[in-house]
Amino acid sequence: MSVHDIIWPKVVLFGDSLTQRSFEPRNGLWGALLADRLQRVCDVIGRGFSGYTSRTCNIILPRLFSAENISDIEAFVICLGANDSSDKDSDTNQHVPIHEYSKNLEDIVNYLQLIGLCKKKIVLMTPPPYYHEKYAAYCAEVGRSLPLRDNRTVSEYAEACFKVGQKCEVDVVNLYQEMIKDENWPRYLIDGLHFSHAGSVLVYALLWPHIAKRVQVNKMILPSWNEIDLLHPEKDLKKH
Repeated sequence: MSVHDIIWPKVVLFGDSLTQRSFEPRNGLWGALLADRLQRVCDVIGRGFSGYTSRTCNIILPRLFSAENISDIEAFVICLGANDSSDKDSDTNQHVPIHEYSKNLEDIVNYLQLIGLCKKKIVLMTPPPYYHEKYAAYCAEVGRSLPLRDNRTVSEYAEACFKVGQKCEVDVVNLYQEMIKDENWPRYLIDGLHFSHAGSVLVYALLWPHIAKRVQVNKMILPSWNEIDLLHPEKDLKKH
C-alpha cells in the first residue's frame, strides 16, 4: 500500500439473519441506517448468515477475518443467540446449549483479540425477545414448520450474552431488556423473530452511541467540495 493511499475505516456487523437482514430497505434496516450515518467516514460491512448459530459462526470466523484484514476495523458488532436458543427438540437442529453458547461468544471475542483487534472495539448485542404468536402465524402463512422456541429461554440466552460481555470486558447492547421495556414490544418484530421497521430504528438508536465513541464520526474522508480550490484541486486532494 502506498503511503498516499486512502485508508477507509470499517465497522463490521457479524451474526445470523438479524444481521443478514440489516440492509433490507423496508424492515431490517439497522445496518443501512448505520451505513448512511457513516457515509464518507466508515464502510459498514455486513457479515450476517441466516440460520447460523454461535457454533457455526465460531467455525467460520477465521475464514473471514485474520491479522491481514483486521487493522482497519474500528468497531466489530456481534449479534448471536436467536437461533442458539431454539429448543433442543426443534427439527431445525439449531439449538446450542447455553453453556456452549457462552463459550462460543468468548471464543469469538478471544480470537478477534488474538489476530490484533483491541477488545475495546468489540460490541456484543443480545438476541431480542421472541413473540410466539406472530412467528407461528408467519410460519403457517409461508408453509414452514414451526421451530420450537419460547421467550423465557431467549431471555436466559440474552442474560448469558450480557455476562460474557462483563467477563470479557466488552460493551453489550441488551436488545432483549431494552425492547421488553415497551408494553407493546411485539411491534419491534415483523414476524415475531426478525426486526420490524420500528425494531430496526430502535436497534440503530441503541447501537449508535457505542459506534460513535469508537469512530471519528465528524472526520469525513476527503474534504468537502466547498473546501477545495476547484480551479486547482490537486493541491487539496493530494494532501488528504
